Amino acid sequence: MAAGRIDLAWTASTDNIGVAGYNVYRDGVKINTAPVGSISYSDTGLVGGANHTYAVSAVDAGANESPRSATWSGAAGSWE
Repeated sequence: MAAGRIDLAWTASTDNIGVAGYNVYRDGVKINTAPVGSISYSDTGLVGGANHTYAVSAVDAGANESPRSATWSGAAGSWE
């Protein structure tokens, strides 16, 4: 079976200390090891057609994490 991929994008967040990046959660589990430095993320290596739920939180320079965003669900598209 071909590998699947889901591309995510979100609106930039603001904070009084300054946003340092974002944490991305798949099915309730954080999937990035360091804060993502942009407002998009490609989750690759998924099973094509598999459904997943995502949320994003902002992290500021003081290591404070915002509440998670509303969730978004979708199926991984197949790519090779």
